Amino acid sequence: MFLRKLDGKVQPVVYLFRSPKRMMGIALLSFAVIFLPAIVALFLNGFDFARLSLGGSAVWFCIMVPVVPIYFVVFGMARLYDAPWIYTLAEDGGKKRYRKKIEITWKKVVDGLAVVLVLLIKPPLCLAVWFGIASFCTMCYLTAFGF
Repeated sequence: MFLRKLDGKVQPVVYLFRSPKRMMGIALLSFAVIFLPAIVALFLNGFDFARLSLGGSAVWFCIMVPVVPIYFVVFGMARLYDAPWIYTLAEDGGKKRYRKKIEITWKKVVDGLAVVLVLLIKPPLCLAVWFGIASFCTMCYLTAFGF
């Protein structure tokens, strides 16, 4: 138990780094990233599993199968310890998860859109971004409808 200033007042808190819910979320996200072209392809072909050709996503699988575990170890574990879940303790012994209030402002939205536009328009980097988008769309199409 620690004392921490939350929303202007000092409260007793408990830090939780790993929880089953959090670990399942990371595992499901990893699974979704690995099979993303197949998931998109299922929407494209109307969930017809018989027509699904996983050979169209072979390049994606070859890249993502080694990359996702590395990202999981490097960034997932770092996120677990850099941003622990904070639970406030009530006087009766109960715990309640504290979530910092996030305010979305127009400035944040405009800054995010500016980054996206720079990636899509500025010449040296936009070629790689557009190639990646075209490759992903091609993989999804080939996975959905075959060669």
